[in-house]
Amino acid sequence: METADPKFQVGKVFELQGDLHWASSKENGSSEIANEALSCFMNSIRNDNESASLHIKIGKCNDRKREYAESVTYYQKAVSIEPKNTNANFKLGWAQFREGSDKVKGLDNMRAALDMPEGMDQS
Repeated sequence: METADPKFQVGKVFELQGDLHWASSKENGSSEIANEALSCFMNSIRNDNESASLHIKIGKCNDRKREYAESVTYYQKAVSIEPKNTNANFKLGWAQFREGSDKVKGLDNMRAALDMPEGMDQS
């Protein structure tokens, strides 16, 4: 997607707003601000559904809310976009483990991420 595309630009604005909210929520532990970050990321993903980093960010917001099944969905999408992304693979495994329905698969995904070459983490 070209950066001159207005839809892409709108998506980036929402993503940057989400990043600011996320950073603020990490500093003060506010779940309300984390929800604002999630809202911004969701608006951004409507404009750029093929961004692994956005899917990871949404997954992290859902982790914060302890909604691990939702996290798994977004991390799986990130892995489907960037199969060698160590961050996406590890977070997918961790969410699967925390969600509880497939802990073995979660451990396998975390191990696979640890076995990936350094520098593959793109998010």
